[in-house]
Amino acid sequence: MGVAYTEIAALAGASHAGTALGLANSFVFVAFFLVPIAIPGLLVVLSWTGVWLAAAVCALIAWPVFLRPS
Repeated sequence: MGVAYTEIAALAGASHAGTALGLANSFVFVAFFLVPIAIPGLLVVLSWTGVWLAAAVCALIAWPVFLRPS
């Protein structure tokens, strides 16, 4: 996780690093709260295939956030 936080701070710049790190930390802990609640429901409805598909969709949604402008 340390590398991810370093990258977030570098992308935000020195003047916004604290805000970016606080926001990232908040999103991480919200995800840590919601994922264990969501997985059993997805298992009942869609099986493990649906759980992995939902994880892939979340990764695809998050991917553009970490793309660097050329």
